[in-house]
Amino acid sequence: MIKPANTQVSTYNHTTNLKIFHSNFRNRSLKIMEIQYYFIFLMKNYQKLAFLGNDGRFNQ
Repeated sequence: MIKPANTQVSTYNHTTNLKIFHSNFRNRSLKIMEIQYYFIFLMKNYQKLAFLGNDGRFNQ
């Protein structure tokens, strides 16, 4: 998985709490998106993953 860059802004002003809340919300939504893409990957590659070779390598 490609990890997204940290989007939290480190400047402290009157919108700091809003920025921290927004970054936490973004990180949570990105984690949910990663889980969704992981399940899509599993569904697409289920045949390959279920019938691997004896050595266990993933043949693309």
